[in-house]
Amino acid sequence: MIQQMKEQFTDLDLSDSAPIEKATQHFIEMAKPTWTTEEAVKVFGELYGSNITETDLDKIISFYKSAPGQKDIQATKNAMPLWTQFFIEKNSAVLEKAIQAYFSEIRAIVENEKSKHNK
Repeated sequence: MIQQMKEQFTDLDLSDSAPIEKATQHFIEMAKPTWTTEEAVKVFGELYGSNITETDLDKIISFYKSAPGQKDIQATKNAMPLWTQFFIEKNSAVLEKAIQAYFSEIRAIVENEKSKHNK
């Protein structure tokens, strides 16, 4: 990405890419998911569990193609889109904020280099 910026802004001295690298690292940190793996598993368990019982799970383990096994397949089909949507919605605001901050930082770096170049 830094190489692409150097190619795009040929009139600027971007030989010191440290500010751009710092802005990029800041963006990566800001865009990290706001949930842990444990939380993701917990939410999936709650969504999945609302469609299936422990008795059903015991039957699924012993004989997956049984009626409870088919119920497991349906519960998973029902939970997966809800689970995915939950985390997409949870992180979309964070990601949008991170992208806006990243572009602001990059703009400031480019403007700073332009002002140096125009002096």
